[in-house]
Amino acid sequence: ESQAKADFLNPDRQIVATTEKSKGFASDVLLLLPIGSFSSPGALTTYDYIFIRVTSAEIGKLATNSFGMVKVMFANILADICDGVNSAHGKEIANYEEVKHVLAHDKRIGPYWLDVYHGNYRGAGGYCFPKDFDNVITSVSLTIVQLKRKKADKKLIERLEKGRLVFKAFWDYNIALLRHQNLSLSDVSRHDKEVQKVVRKKNGGQKGKRK
Repeated sequence: ESQAKADFLNPDRQIVATTEKSKGFASDVLLLLPIGSFSSPGALTTYDYIFIRVTSAEIGKLATNSFGMVKVMFANILADICDGVNSAHGKEIANYEEVKHVLAHDKRIGPYWLDVYHGNYRGAGGYCFPKDFDNVITSVSLTIVQLKRKKADKKLIERLEKGRLVFKAFWDYNIALLRHQNLSLSDVSRHDKEVQKVVRKKNGGQKGKRK
């Protein structure tokens, strides 16, 4: 959100999702928007038209922010592992910043969302990450209920339940990480500048410290 304007003007992808009724207008709307390296329904440099349905686009949007939040949590868990290893050995033998370099320079992973501190606190916050991640968990729960009512594929239901637990574990980890810094999810579910003010107020001007 801190670079929303720049992201809008220089998008990675530009998607105008469609319903059956709106397919004929999607390309006209797309022409009004900044060009992305991937565009739907028109794909640049090709003659293919890739139509993305509304629900698929919404899941994709939620998945993008959820993936970002998972990566933030993964980085923080790795930082805790480094702290744990050091504590177990009574000296520093692992440093997360060094581990981050190993990860960030793998092209399959990249450097994005690997910083454990976001401004002056650790964890995932802002308007988008928590909101969209919670929406995914809620949507999966509702889907499971609907599938059980329809007596749908039990194996699919089991996989969805396991998947939901994985998402819930990341969610609970973030809550604990914030709590250990004297913070709540509501404290950090704001615009970045507002979050920094809240953290400074709660922690006497210092970065959020784990207890």
